[in-house]
Amino acid sequence: MNGTTVCVLFVRIDAPRRHAQALQCLLQARGADVKELERQRDRVLVRAEIALARAHGVADEVAGLTGDAAQVLSWQVRCRPAGAKEGVAA
Repeated sequence: MNGTTVCVLFVRIDAPRRHAQALQCLLQARGADVKELERQRDRVLVRAEIALARAHGVADEVAGLTGDAAQVLSWQVRCRPAGAKEGVAA
């Protein structure tokens, strides 16, 4: 192992419902693990996990995609050594 650490962010996006599929595609293209896509009356909540290194600029992309009609929240949930299997404590 080379000492590299992978940090993972949890991302929550609240956007107009019509953007659900495009948001899911955007996140998947960045390698995110979409945990939940909750469709409400006129909104969609997307919950996902994404590597910190692949998350840079996501909020700006979401804003551009939705015409600034979305709210993006994110926070770090864990870090692990690169190459370690998910769920293995560091």
